[in-house]
Amino acid sequence: MNNSNLVSVKISDADLTEINRAFSIIEEKLLPQLTALTPEVRRAIIPKMNIKAVPFVLKALEYAETKPEVIPDYIDLQEMRVDVEAARSLVEILNRGKKAYEDLRDTVLLSCFEALKTAQVIHQAFRTAAKANITGTEKILFELNALYAESGIKKS
Repeated sequence: MNNSNLVSVKISDADLTEINRAFSIIEEKLLPQLTALTPEVRRAIIPKMNIKAVPFVLKALEYAETKPEVIPDYIDLQEMRVDVEAARSLVEILNRGKKAYEDLRDTVLLSCFEALKTAQVIHQAFRTAAKANITGTEKILFELNALYAESGIKKS
């Protein structure tokens, strides 16, 4: 990758406040209605449910509504409608959230990557300055070396 600046994000305080307000609304309105599955439950459900099952579910509901007399009494079609509508609404939200998450994640990674490359140049500058015995740079280099070692950054 060359040294060109691939990302330059500047979020104003006003925009950040508005974004955080939007997340607060999501947390207030959506999160209380969501269910977090344990990994075990998720593994048990996933083999049974995927996007290809949606037409089957919709058609089963449609037929059940046209022929309710053949449906067992313990089946609650109203609750099934609630589940189907929830799935429709939540998939729409999920798709928008997924796109935002992926773009946000990629922009964070790219911003960090660009900042890291610059920090590595700065680190090298202090290494050179310490070798030249420039006052105060040895202590700075010592701290940068320690933080670099702790970071787990792989040398490129």
